[in-house]
Amino acid sequence: MKNGIGCYSVLCGFYFTFFATSGVLNPYWSLYLKSLGFDTVEVAQLTAFLMGANFFAPYFWAWIADATGRSIYVIRLTSVLSLLSFFGVLIDKNFWYFSFILFGFSFFRSPILPQLQANTMVYLRENRDRYGNIRLWGSVGFVLATIILGKVLENYSIRILPYVVLGFLFFSVLISFLLPKNNQSKKNTESGDIVKVLVQPVLIVFMFVSFLMFFSMAPYAVFSSIYLEDSGYTHSVIGAFWAFGMVAQVGIFYVMFLLLRFFTLKTLLIAAFILTSIRWLLIGFCIDYFFVLILAQLLQAANIGVYQTVAVRIVHILFDEDVRYRGQAVYTCCTGVAGVVGMLLSGYFWNLLSPEAVFSIAASVTLLATLIVWICMKEIDSNGVQV
Repeated sequence: MKNGIGCYSVLCGFYFTFFATSGVLNPYWSLYLKSLGFDTVEVAQLTAFLMGANFFAPYFWAWIADATGRSIYVIRLTSVLSLLSFFGVLIDKNFWYFSFILFGFSFFRSPILPQLQANTMVYLRENRDRYGNIRLWGSVGFVLATIILGKVLENYSIRILPYVVLGFLFFSVLISFLLPKNNQSKKNTESGDIVKVLVQPVLIVFMFVSFLMFFSMAPYAVFSSIYLEDSGYTHSVIGAFWAFGMVAQVGIFYVMFLLLRFFTLKTLLIAAFILTSIRWLLIGFCIDYFFVLILAQLLQAANIGVYQTVAVRIVHILFDEDVRYRGQAVYTCCTGVAGVVGMLLSGYFWNLLSPEAVFSIAASVTLLATLIVWICMKEIDSNGVQV
């Protein structure tokens, strides 16, 4: 990509609209499904279908990006198809029809972020520690969408949700056509090249603990809004709850380049997992204490902000240029599988056990990940050398 303020602004704008869409879907989608009459298990299943194609779609589209050398065109195409596919939710509310539409939407939307992140790292080049300064605009979009929609839903039915999502998807399409082309050439797409990277012990450990992180996030993603609503909180308060988490992310993204200079990647991962465990326990057991919930949301700075920045950096380091786009896709596939499995299990255990028990399990999973990183994962320097 060519350097310049224009490229930087367009990237920030795309992150903004992409995560603004998530700011509509993440807090309110489960409430929308509940309003349609779906039960707890069906809500979890339909939410899982939003990530259903993460099993394979990111890698499929990354392979196309590598084979053609046109990753920006892949972002544009999948942005358009995401918009068109989501129109389907307006047609029918049957469970199996909804499942099909959401799976199709997932197939087109899931590869966008890994391609965007890979292109962002290419754009930043030697300034990769500034990734957080661009990514924070995604958090800003999420916060604004969540707060504003929460206020709107105090006066309007949650049935307007699909139309709001379509609006943000439309703006994402427009901005995608402003994304500058990079100088990516066609890559060797032989599977052997990436297999050599995937068998590295440090990468295996990293992918496994990433799976555990996203598995632990599933109860929060599916049921936190329902948990809050059932506890008497209004939609605007629920929106504020989610927004506080994203505000914390904005702050940490802004200073991540400093943390990366003073702490190792392994140390930051361990801190992220420990603080995430505390977060799940606070949400699970302190649902009636809003100020405690705010503290829990501030810990999202570690849960998402620190962890995601470190994860993107590790993937960029361990996968060389020829397989970097597919490397981001493999990471997304891994975390997507974790999210889907976690959501499905959360749906079955939410009523069978209790919300407190489910969040306790999530906290236990992240503590397990902490031990694995501490004992099994080696340090990685900026050149990919394990020390």
